[in-house]
Amino acid sequence: MNKKKEFEAILSIKEKGNLSEFHSYLEGFLGKFVKQNHYIDNYIGDYPSFIEPVFLGNNVEIGDDVLLGPNVFIGDNCKIGDFNELSNSIILDNVVLGSLFKLKNCIVVSNTLLNIENLSIENCILSGVANSKEELDIKYY
Repeated sequence: MNKKKEFEAILSIKEKGNLSEFHSYLEGFLGKFVKQNHYIDNYIGDYPSFIEPVFLGNNVEIGDDVLLGPNVFIGDNCKIGDFNELSNSIILDNVVLGSLFKLKNCIVVSNTLLNIENLSIENCILSGVANSKEELDIKYY
């Protein structure tokens, strides 16, 4: 099963409200696509700090003073803003994150654009387009 289908399975379980199965699938996804395949050599930007395992897709742009890991998956064509800290999180394809983010145990859905600053959040799914914190589409788990 590819990463997109695997992730769609995770979201369908979340929608059904089975949190223990959701956490199990999330852990399985990170184990399959991050811990076994951590690639951090191909990115655009200065020198971020990594706490492995971290997986970076193609064409990932990373801002200044970014800390990634442990257990972070970043898909293709993503832009991670300055001064961000991501841990135990999945960032799917075509995502743009603003600056000063601290995400822990989060999933950011494909094609999400978050043009905001100073966001500290955990245990949630983020999606959509937001130019302010009030516009965020957040689903906690």
